[in-house]
Amino acid sequence: MFNESKHPRAENGRFTDGNGTGKTYRQNTSYSEILAADNKKASANKIVKVDMNTQIQKQLNEAQSPKERQKIAYRYIMDNLCGKYATQDGRTVTISSVGADKITHKDIEVKLRVSPHLADFIKAGELVNVKNVEHKKFVKFAYYKVLFRLGDDTYTGLLNVGIRADGSSTLYDLNPFNKQ
Repeated sequence: MFNESKHPRAENGRFTDGNGTGKTYRQNTSYSEILAADNKKASANKIVKVDMNTQIQKQLNEAQSPKERQKIAYRYIMDNLCGKYATQDGRTVTISSVGADKITHKDIEVKLRVSPHLADFIKAGELVNVKNVEHKKFVKFAYYKVLFRLGDDTYTGLLNVGIRADGSSTLYDLNPFNKQ
């Protein structure tokens, strides 16, 4: 919803950025264009930073095998992140064994490293689209773009949220990873 207080008007009636920079939008700028500009600004601030100095990251470093790394990440998700989290578009997404298993099923280092931040990804993700699917558990998949920083590198990922026939949503997977 458009919030007029975030877009005060200058004396000439044009919307301003509200920061005293003197920037105004052309008079026929639509609300959706202004909101889109806000979303671009906001998305830059929604980069999830993965702290590589936490206990879970140390455990992943010390794992003796890929299977052990996978088990550590799975156990962390199940013990610490199971619950419901709100997306920016108002959907409530549950983290459960469905997503934990899918995300930790293979020894993909980036997935395992970011797994402690799945709740942050849900909260920061930007809805890209929703598609009807033929799946044994879900009737639709919603895809959310996430930006995250792992070490010195910034990545783009795609959260895959399964939507059941009753409308409930569950984190299903996190893919692909594109280094910026």
